[in-house]
Amino acid sequence: MLKFNRTSFENKYSFFLSLFLIFFIISPKISTPFLVFIILFYLYNLFKRNVAFRFEKYYLPLIILYFSYVLGVFYTENLHEALRGLENKLSLLIIPFLFSFRAENKLLFFKRISLGLIVGVTTASFIGLFHAIFQFVHSKSILSFFTIGISPIHHPSYFVVFHIMASIISIYGYRNNWKFFTKKTVVTFLIFSFIFQCLCLSLAGLLFLFTMIFLGVLWWMKTKLNKIYFRISAIILPFAFIGIFFSIPQFEGEFNGAFKYARSYFTNPEKFVKTRKSNISGTEERLIMWTVSVQEIVNNPLGVGTGNVDSHLSKRLNSYGLNKLASKNYNPHNQFFQTSLEIGILSMLVFTLGLFFWFKLAYFNRFWPFLILISNFIFNSLFESMLQRQSGIVFYILFFCLFILFCSQKNHHEGIRRNSL
Repeated sequence: MLKFNRTSFENKYSFFLSLFLIFFIISPKISTPFLVFIILFYLYNLFKRNVAFRFEKYYLPLIILYFSYVLGVFYTENLHEALRGLENKLSLLIIPFLFSFRAENKLLFFKRISLGLIVGVTTASFIGLFHAIFQFVHSKSILSFFTIGISPIHHPSYFVVFHIMASIISIYGYRNNWKFFTKKTVVTFLIFSFIFQCLCLSLAGLLFLFTMIFLGVLWWMKTKLNKIYFRISAIILPFAFIGIFFSIPQFEGEFNGAFKYARSYFTNPEKFVKTRKSNISGTEERLIMWTVSVQEIVNNPLGVGTGNVDSHLSKRLNSYGLNKLASKNYNPHNQFFQTSLEIGILSMLVFTLGLFFWFKLAYFNRFWPFLILISNFIFNSLFESMLQRQSGIVFYILFFCLFILFCSQKNHHEGIRRNSL
């Protein structure tokens, strides 16, 4: 009877989590009360012993990270902001708890939540398309189909992440013969997703996308060509991808601008910051924020306290005469700097160590979607504070925990290695 109840729980629970992910992607406000319902459902089934609680050790970095933010509240200068930060980061605590159970069928969870991701991303994309068309009708500007015009629900950088992982999982589903994941449907979705990722114009997102495409094509050629032709192709292919990337004017301008500013910055970082007074570009702003963040970290290796980052960075910027930039209250635009500055270098190292162990777990199981998710998070975190918005923290933590559950509690009959790499 217990087995029947547990199976019934997993069927409903996976369906509810899939619905939550769909709601989160298309309407984040609706997803919050639905998450409360899921928590109550999980607690009820724990009480009824329809599910066996099991906390995975791989969740510990997330829990430690959250309680580091709790400790940071005790030396905050802005209690209201600190408490708001704790509320925003509750996913670090809640989501690992929701994935702490001994599952009978992990594959069922992975399939259903993956389907929820693809359905959510597809629906949000069409919502964005209708929004862009509506904007175009009124403005007559082709810019309506780019950035926030095509991605009005989530910031384009995060929406690109959703698309990348949906694409990766669709390929995984096809390679493992999931129902409905036929060659035709997967290729159609990949083309659809590629178009939307380009329209979002996220430079970091598209650099990662082109890197993934390059590695995928390289792997495919290695399986199809002999050694001589593969080596020749491996030399030619990077130039072809670079040519395609720079054939798009927006990306060429962004990259050339970034390279120019980076060269000036690394020549003399201090001078670079002091000489930027007006008409500062996005790339210049990011370089300045990195510089002042590192300076604050050096002065505060134990962290400035939860909720204090903006005020400390503003003071530092004002000391350089960058009053206009200081008024924008920008974060460091780097998750590793953000964590180090707010709650200390040690907390950042614990989280980084967690990423290493997750990567090791994924590699041991040859589970390449997890490897790509970790790589994507690390890459994006170099340019954005990816865990500062709900779009990033909920999405990444949910899939970190899902993949950990799938890898660490694998059953022999599920054959996780069979078509993984």
